[in-house]
Amino acid sequence: MNLRRKVALILGVIVIVLVAILYTTSRAIILGSFLDLEKESTQRDVERVRAAVEDDLSKLNILDGDWAAWNDTYEFIVDQNQEYIDANLMPDTLINLRLNIILYLDAESQVVFSKGIDLESEEETPLPQSLVIGLTPSNPLLKHSNPRDSVEGIILLPEGPLLVASHPIVTSEYEGPIRGALIMARYLTPSEVNRLAGLTHMALSFSLYDDPQLDPDFLTAKSSITGDQPVYIKPVDSETVAGYTLFEDIYGDPALILRVMIPRDIYSHGQASITYFFWALIAVGLLLGSLTILLLERFVLSRLAKLNKDVNEIGASGELSAQVSTQGNDEISGLAREINRMLESLDNTEQA
Repeated sequence: MNLRRKVALILGVIVIVLVAILYTTSRAIILGSFLDLEKESTQRDVERVRAAVEDDLSKLNILDGDWAAWNDTYEFIVDQNQEYIDANLMPDTLINLRLNIILYLDAESQVVFSKGIDLESEEETPLPQSLVIGLTPSNPLLKHSNPRDSVEGIILLPEGPLLVASHPIVTSEYEGPIRGALIMARYLTPSEVNRLAGLTHMALSFSLYDDPQLDPDFLTAKSSITGDQPVYIKPVDSETVAGYTLFEDIYGDPALILRVMIPRDIYSHGQASITYFFWALIAVGLLLGSLTILLLERFVLSRLAKLNKDVNEIGASGELSAQVSTQGNDEISGLAREINRMLESLDNTEQA
């Protein structure tokens, strides 16, 4: 292998090693930064969906509070007059308010009036007995200590999770005595979940916290969500990342696990950046390698080749009076001058 090939091989190995080191290091740094950005973005998206659910609960709570602190309701809880029912409690009213359940209970926690509506079929349905049975005086939905008290949150029924709000029934001036409680509720049905998904532009789903048949990813999230880490994030594949968070019920117990599926746009941008950077490194490496070879060829290799050719020709001809080229003022030209002096010395010795 001649010198040119050895130099080209050495430079090629150096360029490949440098590109590999730079690519590996840069990939870890750049992709790590994009993964951090993806995690922050996913957490914000999960919190945005959570805020949408809490906003639904807040609006339900405000609606319930408006109806509970109303003179007409304050009178209705005593006389159950038909005028109030005709004006306010027809099925169309509940459908327009997106209410599945409305319950009026007196101060002894007895149901005075109730109505249930299936919002999809728009037909009246019986109240779930699991809800009615649980409405004892110790239930948080009925324990109102002052006229401005309220309870909102989630309760789990065999029929499904229920968004619920409760207020004490008082006058429009928030004066008592408290005559009972007004409860409004809405099931968290697939249709309701789809509505929330449309509002947030997110693909989302809920699972019961105590579901014995939880999917593996929900099980992992269940064990990973803590007070210090309320949002658990896990990439599903190269195209999707999932974020999970927990909702508690009105008793403070874990009730639902929310999962939000988000396209990995940030990660894809990071991968694209790494790819562009890799090809840029290759291009720069090839350019620097080629430039280095050209410079070595111009200032070193071609001169060494010329010196080698001259020495071989002198050796073949036996003419010790011949001279090699000594252009330049560096180590190679110095070597050429030394060769010329040696040839001159040999020529003088031979002539003597």
